[in-house]
Amino acid sequence: RGICLYEEEDDLDEAIRLLSWCIEQDFMAAACLIRRASARLFQIYNEETDDEDAAYAAVEADCQRVIEGQDQPCDDQRAEAYNLLGVIFRDQEHYKKALKPLAAALELDGNSYNANQNTGKCLKALGRIEEAIPYFEKAAQIEPTDEHSREYLEACYDEFLDRLIKKRRLDEAYALATKLVKMNPAGKMVNADAVLADRLRKLKRQDQALEYAKRAIDANPEPGDHYRTLGLCLATSRDLDGAIA
Repeated sequence: RGICLYEEEDDLDEAIRLLSWCIEQDFMAAACLIRRASARLFQIYNEETDDEDAAYAAVEADCQRVIEGQDQPCDDQRAEAYNLLGVIFRDQEHYKKALKPLAAALELDGNSYNANQNTGKCLKALGRIEEAIPYFEKAAQIEPTDEHSREYLEACYDEFLDRLIKKRRLDEAYALATKLVKMNPAGKMVNADAVLADRLRKLKRQDQALEYAKRAIDANPEPGDHYRTLGLCLATSRDLDGAIA
């Protein structure tokens, strides 16, 4: 009953009460500790607690108990306890501190969707975009239909693409642009050349932008956006007749 209430987020106080009783009776204590910690986090996120610091402390205590192993947890349970510990630190914006328990979680369970996702979030918050990408890619691979993974991964690709272009690492940028295009099969990103042309134009790298805009048209002459990008590049280069055409 406690697990059902926790999963439905219906009555978290009652869920915590029932899970606490099971823990006191030493009935599936490790599993109940994980769920009680998660229920308390839900209360924090739903603003159902009067003392947020105390709630976080209670979550941390439950996690530490599982990690210490006194209730004979399995590796998956210890991994989730480490993950929740990382979530606490992440929520408090202690991103570097969060990476240590998250790494421990992944050591126990490298296919943990939550631990991969949370590691990516912490690295992204620290500005370590290139390091964050593999974790978001792994999370998206584990849960391919999850929109959150897709959104975070696309945002990282988008930000890192500009960094690669600014550093003139165009071969790597092209490979990354190709990944972006595959993530947007029905969108405006028709091919990688078009993506790079648009980015280079915005970064005022007109000669290179022209090259990629022409390549985009050669690869796919249909989309009007390709001609618009080429026209803007030509206009910036003061080739007004070419731009008008």
